[in-house]
Amino acid sequence: MKPQKILILGYGTLGASFAGLYHQRYDIRGLRRSPLPDQPCPLVITPIQSEALRAQLEWADVVLFCPSSGRGNLDLYRETYLDNMHFLIETVRTHNLSLSSIILIGSTGVYPRALEKCWQEDDAIPEESERQKILLQTEGALVSSGLPYAILRCGGLYGEERGHFYRYIREGQVLRSEMSNQWLLLLHFDDLCGLIDRVIQKKVTGETFNAVDDSQLRRSELAEWIAHRWRLPIVEDGLPPASPERRISNQKLKAVLDYRFLYPSPLSYLDKGHPLFPLPSKSN
Repeated sequence: MKPQKILILGYGTLGASFAGLYHQRYDIRGLRRSPLPDQPCPLVITPIQSEALRAQLEWADVVLFCPSSGRGNLDLYRETYLDNMHFLIETVRTHNLSLSSIILIGSTGVYPRALEKCWQEDDAIPEESERQKILLQTEGALVSSGLPYAILRCGGLYGEERGHFYRYIREGQVLRSEMSNQWLLLLHFDDLCGLIDRVIQKKVTGETFNAVDDSQLRRSELAEWIAHRWRLPIVEDGLPPASPERRISNQKLKAVLDYRFLYPSPLSYLDKGHPLFPLPSKSN
């Protein structure tokens, strides 16, 4: 049996992670604007909104939609997510192309930050900000397109040196003002790749999942653990701001996909040490 063909739109850190882990299981191509050296799969250098997209979609069985706007302004944010999604859908429809699925790597940012509740996938979501509205519209465009889809609403992704908490280790201190009681919504890159693989292997379509780990950690708890593990001082620079008790359930993800996290918490990842941030020796 020939391997399924996976086209990654917006190939970056996630695309490289997925291709590195699964290049022997799938035939993978990445599409991005600029070259990258030494990648585990071929790259097509072109914007998503280009005539070149049609040929790549004709080749593909599954599309992984994961572009990133970085810290761009609102117009760039809309172009990256909503406009690119509209272009993808229109290209598939116009040329009557056949895909097994479009997997949208979304964000827990679709949920309001100010409301204190535990959010589940089928909850009605009120609009709170323009960026959140764009994320909701991007999901809505895909859901209403009639094309097969799956949506993974991801928490903050970490792995290797990626993750806000690595700054504590790099800077050699933890600031009290950053140790709020905010619930952290995190997911390791390898676990997201595993979830994408599970969606493809189980041929799951028409579903939306909250993709967050099991950690149930507050920002202050993680900061205190890192300070203790790496022997970092906690600098008293003021009290942290109050934060809402927003939580997000991952029960559907675990039930439908029958997935067990490689790293159910960032503590399980950090506790083994890291080549870039070695743990201090016991003799120190």
